[in-house]
Order: sequence, then structure tokens, then C-alpha cells
Amino acid sequence: MEHIFNPSPSPATIQSFALLALWSPFDTSSTSSSETRDSRLIAAAAINMCSTLRCDQAATDEEVLQERRKLGVELTSQEVALLTAAEQKKLLVSSPIIY
Repeated sequence: MEHIFNPSPSPATIQSFALLALWSPFDTSSTSSSETRDSRLIAAAAINMCSTLRCDQAATDEEVLQERRKLGVELTSQEVALLTAAEQKKLLVSSPIIY
């Protein structure tokens, strides 16, 4: 539960919740495990974490900074860090979760 309410979740936490939402328990005969596990709630938590990290804006942020770099503008160290973070967030959202 503490991961759901973390103000700045890590990309690994988000991927873990996305995997948990897709995973189904092996023991389907046990009613207690299926009653206490709601994959929709787990998926909603992963989506909320992505929203908190602004992953939906990562592609736009990356595009703007890459365009500035192409125009020959020297990026500040803060902008370089923002570009790196945007690339990682974009990969998190666009990469398949199947390994």
C-alpha cells in the first residue's frame, strides 16, 4: 500500500504494478485470493503513478528539447537532466511489459 501513495513513484514501481495488473494467480481454486485481488484497481494505481510523473507529457518535453538541440541551442544541465528523464518516461509508457 505504501507504494500507491508515494508522492514520487519510481519507474520500476510503475512497471511492477502494471505487471501485477496483468498477472493472474496460479491457484484459482482459492476464493479468498480472487476476492481480495482486483486487477482493475492495480492498473488504476499504475496509471495514477504515471500521471503523477507526467509520463503523458514526456514525448512532448523530449521533442521540444531535441528540437532546441537540433537548432544549435546549448542545453543547460537542468535541461539535459529533463531530457534524460523525459526519454526514460517515454520508454516506460511506450515499451511493452512482456519480457
